[in-house]
Amino acid sequence: MKKILKLLLPPIFVLIWQKLTNANAQPQAPRIAEGLEVVASLELAQKLSKGYDDEVILAKYLASTQAVLSGKALFERDTVLFQEPELSLHILACLEHIQNFYKQPLHVLDFGGALGSFFIQHRTYFEQKQWPLLWTVVEQPHFVEAGKKYLSELPIFFEESILSAKNRQPMANVLFLSGVLPYLPEPLKWLEETLKNFDFQFVIIDRTLFSANNQPYFCVQHVPEHIYPSSYPCSVLSKSALYAVLSSHYRLLTSIKSTVDYPEQLSNGIMANYEGGFWVKK
Repeated sequence: MKKILKLLLPPIFVLIWQKLTNANAQPQAPRIAEGLEVVASLELAQKLSKGYDDEVILAKYLASTQAVLSGKALFERDTVLFQEPELSLHILACLEHIQNFYKQPLHVLDFGGALGSFFIQHRTYFEQKQWPLLWTVVEQPHFVEAGKKYLSELPIFFEESILSAKNRQPMANVLFLSGVLPYLPEPLKWLEETLKNFDFQFVIIDRTLFSANNQPYFCVQHVPEHIYPSSYPCSVLSKSALYAVLSSHYRLLTSIKSTVDYPEQLSNGIMANYEGGFWVKK
């Protein structure tokens, strides 16, 4: 019954229902500390990692995406296939707020969106809503090439940079950063420059790892073998430092309960949590 309600009700009503019933109060165990190995510098993390351009990563994303499109799974997240329906209700509520309150068409720039994972997961929902929606994924060149080659039937644009996206389509009004900031070499500098150079009215952040002690850390993230055998550099962020960058030009409408809802333990024993937020330009 709960699953049916989630699919039928608008996201905002489901969120209220969850709040009243404490529906998400199931504690989850931390992941193993070996998954996030703290190191002294970004340079060392890069040296000890295989990196994001490891061919096995794209191969697994492409295989998982094609499995979803062929009906073998309902959606994928980070290449992991899921057989039960799930909606990212907090993100959908943000998009619905933009559409209903601000009365604006939705042009989402999904930075680091792989092969359109979020859009594909929620494609049926978007079709039912019939919103004026444009979805652009900005990714690494080999992901863009694969997206254009194998996913051309989907209403998704793939671009190698925000600038190229701006030159080809109308400027996006929503910057969507789901699980990508920790994997940029200098995430805070990148975010500051991006918000300065491009006129996004809304910023939605999800699945971003913040340390419990509000200190930044450089890490090597070791991907479990059952997902794909790889590793890459990443950062665990300071929430106050990120909010300082955003708050100079944006105001926080609401924090977001992350799609990924479990704590992580770093190899040095520090705990970290996935969080997000919905920001609007001042």
